[in-house]
Amino acid sequence: MYGDFEELRRRAQELKQRPGAGLGDLLREYGISPENEAQVRQLLAQAGFVEEDLANARSLVEEMVAGLDRTTRQQLAEVFAQMTAGREDKIPPEVKEFLEQMQRG
Repeated sequence: MYGDFEELRRRAQELKQRPGAGLGDLLREYGISPENEAQVRQLLAQAGFVEEDLANARSLVEEMVAGLDRTTRQQLAEVFAQMTAGREDKIPPEVKEFLEQMQRG
């Protein structure tokens, strides 16, 4: 498992150059999953987001994905959908809505 946000960002950008490359595999490699909140928080801290920023998660995610192309955003939404399968009842409605919007592009 890696812990460097800049390395994660660089590798995610490289995925654009490799058709069929899996964003989900990369996220899992970095330990990003619903079960590993500590790793997600660590990467967010490395990216410059402080605890107060995390209170408005939707804005945070929108800011993070704003520079991604449509296909990458859709792939990312699909990864999150797969990661949360079976846990839909634990996801706040506004997060579900946001992920659905990302899946539509």
